[in-house]
Amino acid sequence: MIAVLASGAGSNLESLLLNNIPIDLVASDKPNCNALKIASNHGVSNIIACKKLKRLEQMLSKNEYSLIILAGFMRVLSPWFVKKYKIINIHPSLLPEFKGLHAIEQALEAKVSQTGVTIHYVDEGVDTGEIIYQHSCPIEATDTVSTLKQKIQTLEHKIYPEIIYRCLK
Repeated sequence: MIAVLASGAGSNLESLLLNNIPIDLVASDKPNCNALKIASNHGVSNIIACKKLKRLEQMLSKNEYSLIILAGFMRVLSPWFVKKYKIINIHPSLLPEFKGLHAIEQALEAKVSQTGVTIHYVDEGVDTGEIIYQHSCPIEATDTVSTLKQKIQTLEHKIYPEIIYRCLK
């Protein structure tokens, strides 16, 4: 069984669903996030929304998942939960650079020539887990937060499903 945790707009979740990733459950810490609407629109029948992270983790721990995918889930999972499951995340930078929130803004402020996308296993830290795959993206002098975010999301939507299929094999 595969679960996806999401907190926001749901663009990565939608990409996974459109690429036929066999998702059994979508869960969120934000009951009104768009990701839950996307899951429902794609026929995902098991949807959980719970504001309290500890409660959400307890609800999820009732099942055995072969993989938990983070798709814009903006919370740090507890150590016991991370140890129980194989969890992967996608992050909009070339880790270990620009960990945590606002990675795109951090890359622009640092005036680096490239950034990218990292898919990694989740451990007890913030964006510190073993790297599975990285793909770089040039930063142009004319890039803004909006244009760079669009470039990175295009990359994410292409590579996340591919890497998840590899992880499932």
